Amino acid sequence: MSSLIDNYSRPEVPQHWPAARTVEVYREGDLRSQKQSQHHSAADMKTVAVCTTSFFATVLPVFASVLIPGIIHDSTYPPDLFFAQLLTGEHISSSNMAHSNEEREIFRFGAQMQNFVYLVGDHRTGECVVFDGGWDPQGIREIVRSAGMNLVAFIATHEHWDHIGRRALRGQTRVPGARDFVVEDGIPFFISEHAVDTAVMQAQIPHESIRPLKDGQVLQVGGFDLRFVLTQGHSLGSMVTLVAESPSKKNPDAMAENIMMLTGDTLFPGSCGRLDLKGSSVETMYHTLQKLRQYPDALEIWPGHGYSAAKSTIGQEKYRGLLRSMSKEEWIRRMG
Repeated sequence: MSSLIDNYSRPEVPQHWPAARTVEVYREGDLRSQKQSQHHSAADMKTVAVCTTSFFATVLPVFASVLIPGIIHDSTYPPDLFFAQLLTGEHISSSNMAHSNEEREIFRFGAQMQNFVYLVGDHRTGECVVFDGGWDPQGIREIVRSAGMNLVAFIATHEHWDHIGRRALRGQTRVPGARDFVVEDGIPFFISEHAVDTAVMQAQIPHESIRPLKDGQVLQVGGFDLRFVLTQGHSLGSMVTLVAESPSKKNPDAMAENIMMLTGDTLFPGSCGRLDLKGSSVETMYHTLQKLRQYPDALEIWPGHGYSAAKSTIGQEKYRGLLRSMSKEEWIRRMG
């Protein structure tokens, strides 16, 4: 397991976020006394230094979920988890946010594609990563900054252009994406080892910025583990990501319980990604779906597009989606 922060330089914290702040805290009972009198001696108070990370960990999750659209605060999640689901055309790349006619056209196209962009991080450390951050890099950056987080990596669920961007081709407009973050922000780009060449050619990602991911590899972001599972079928580089709390130092061998699965275009509520594209395979997707059936029913899945519901669970997809019991022959008849 490797830590993104150990291996790569941490972006500087903007100057308007102080490294620490000094606050005055009343001793127990003093708040009651304050109602009775407006006069307090210096002895009635003590000064303490509160780290910004602690402040964000305790206060920001509550306010962020209310004030910043797309950020999700669920009481069942660990309190330090920073998680956002951003829909193109709504939370980012909305045409009324465009600064030029060209950008307006790109944003309209992005809205039609209904991509979900995800942010996952740790409020305690202030570190987060972006999954499939296409269409509107500046809008994504603004949400990250508004939440008091620092972006440390771009992770692709797979290699398709609507998830990582594409260079300008004859008759096709350039779609912003991973290259913008890699070149302008200096962060690494993670993608399946099976999709590296496509990413270089399609999105013009510099070779030196690419970090190939292997099946089963784990990256650490703050106190959370990201485990990548190869799920070919929709594309050669398709992977799902399991998010879990990192094992504690006191019990490093403990098995962490998965909080959620980011499925990209491998699995949607009620459907899956297209199987008629270059690199896709109906038969391979069948085996991938059998693999996903092994996860607990309660595990949440968060898809790569908003074609239907914003999320589902493994259990719901076993009941009414493509994870229901089905023979390979039946699957091929239905999808082949």
